[in-house]
Amino acid sequence: MSSELFQMSIERFLVFGSVIAWCVLSYCTAFWVESVDGYLVGNRRRVIAMWRIQCILTVLNVFAYGQLMRWFDDDAAREKVQDRRQMQNFSKWAKKRRQERRSI
Repeated sequence: MSSELFQMSIERFLVFGSVIAWCVLSYCTAFWVESVDGYLVGNRRRVIAMWRIQCILTVLNVFAYGQLMRWFDDDAAREKVQDRRQMQNFSKWAKKRRQERRSI
């Protein structure tokens, strides 16, 4: 059971990693920013802001990808059902045709 708890999909790993990175960037980088003076403070804040935005975009991209793939999978499932129905109709037609040939 313990191995089942630690099995993660790629999507879960990306979301979990992004949340952890967001927390680290939010709370643990303040000392790094304030350790310099002048324009370097602004540069470091912009770098951290860029990393935080990347964390948000990763979570949103995983969500969007999941929704998009679910939509395509639904369409593929519908096409398979239609193909099966067409094959059933074709097999009924072929069976009927064989019976007609045998009766002749």
